[in-house]
Amino acid sequence: MKRKVLALVVAGLLVLVPSAWAYVDSTATQNSVSGNGTFGSPTNTFRMSFRASRSDNYAVGNAQIYGSDAQHHLHSFTGFVSCMAVDSTGTNATVLIKISDTINEPSNLYGVLIHATDGASSGADENGSGDALGLVNLNQSQYNAALTAGCSPAAGVAPLSSGNITIIKAG
Repeated sequence: MKRKVLALVVAGLLVLVPSAWAYVDSTATQNSVSGNGTFGSPTNTFRMSFRASRSDNYAVGNAQIYGSDAQHHLHSFTGFVSCMAVDSTGTNATVLIKISDTINEPSNLYGVLIHATDGASSGADENGSGDALGLVNLNQSQYNAALTAGCSPAAGVAPLSSGNITIIKAG
């Protein structure tokens, strides 16, 4: 009988504890993706802040990414969110942005898919460990296809050199 009670208590605790590398906040009313820091080589700097209701894909927010190329020329873009999705564990997110301003970027840059990974297992672990970011530049037809397809969460590919990404899945 004691073993059965202990097994039920342990099983109950496992339900309450999120799996590693996830952040679901049962008190949050919106999904969110935010962060700032550096990634890649040559080094790029990013700042982003997005939020969306948990019941639909309506999202607001913006991103700014800038860095220097091998010739030390500044490259930069800023964009506003078109759609956003966070996976069920709050680990990975994808945000589609429409470009609003560029410096030294290709003339056909119309949008960017941002793939982000939050390596934290809870809000208390937000130190950037395990965080990653990935960017996919899109021309207008690629952007339109991505917007029509909707955002699907995907992992970032470039580990952060510094900074932090926070992804919260509203529970």
